[in-house]
Amino acid sequence: MFFNSTGNDKVDQALRLLMQASGDKPMSLSECLSEICSNIQKAEELTQDKIRESADRLNKNMHQKPWIYIATAALSGLIIGIFWRRS
Repeated sequence: MFFNSTGNDKVDQALRLLMQASGDKPMSLSECLSEICSNIQKAEELTQDKIRESADRLNKNMHQKPWIYIATAALSGLIIGIFWRRS
């Protein structure tokens, strides 16, 4: 989900180089890297969930009170137009 196939190849290559550099502790380094990858994937999933919840909440609010969002967009466009015309 997070890494593509070329990314996995690069990660594997980097892991091999780090194992060669570490010498006698390749397992602990491998475990550390896999833990980092799993933490990144968990953070990605949490972020996606929060974005999805925010989008659902915004969609619900827009359907309940659409005129507030229409007026805000129109007012923002008017203000931007006024500033753009002056320059």
